[in-house]
Amino acid sequence: MPVRMTDIARDLGLSIITVSKVLRNCPDISAKTRARVLRLCQELHYCPNLAARSLITGRTKMMGLVIADLGHTFFTEIAWDVWNNSQEHSHLLSTNPIKISPTPQPPNFIGSRNDLALRSSIVIS
Repeated sequence: MPVRMTDIARDLGLSIITVSKVLRNCPDISAKTRARVLRLCQELHYCPNLAARSLITGRTKMMGLVIADLGHTFFTEIAWDVWNNSQEHSHLLSTNPIKISPTPQPPNFIGSRNDLALRSSIVIS
């Protein structure tokens, strides 16, 4: 079972808000408390629940990338650059290759993926 923020708070005798502030790097938490929280998070392999965070903040860090041809090195290079950039900014990247037809139609990936609440999308064709 995954470790939750409530587990960290309970084990350390702190409030959930204090643990949350440590994880968000808020400046009003003492260095001693910050060290205790971060040490226990590391020991218990705590991983933030991104779905829960997006429900609270109303934002996701998810980007969509639609690529016409992954077999072409040009598109592959762009995809790697986008992925590397997304990692540098702690964003999740969802890639969707598409097939180009003789009568191209714009992909309906945005309408069909509203459940993901993409922060941004990139179409490469």
